[in-house]
Amino acid sequence: LREPAAVIRDVFIVVGIDRLSESTSSKAQTRRVVKVHSHPQYNKQTLANDIAVLELNQPLTLSMERGTSRICLPSVTPTYAINAYPDANTPVVAVGWGLLLGSAQFVPSTLNLQQVTVNSMAEDS
Repeated sequence: LREPAAVIRDVFIVVGIDRLSESTSSKAQTRRVVKVHSHPQYNKQTLANDIAVLELNQPLTLSMERGTSRICLPSVTPTYAINAYPDANTPVVAVGWGLLLGSAQFVPSTLNLQQVTVNSMAEDS
């Protein structure tokens, strides 16, 4: 296995596009990831706090013309008593290009950015 630092040197992000095939368009901004700042309380057994901030090699240009803008993150109160968050049956949104089938080997470049709203499940489901 490669060291995490070596893997990060090979990671690039592309912003400002809706389709992976648009990665060379004038709206696309490509940046190299130089560091990953993981949540200090990340637990790899339970995946609690599975979130990180990516530090890029240069700033992004935020503008509607470039297909990028700021987002407003919701205020959330975690349920520490049962270490579950969010509460069961809370509507949550997932966005990305990820694999649509567990057996898929790659993400097609023509795949559109997807968004889905689902209800969270109880931890013991």
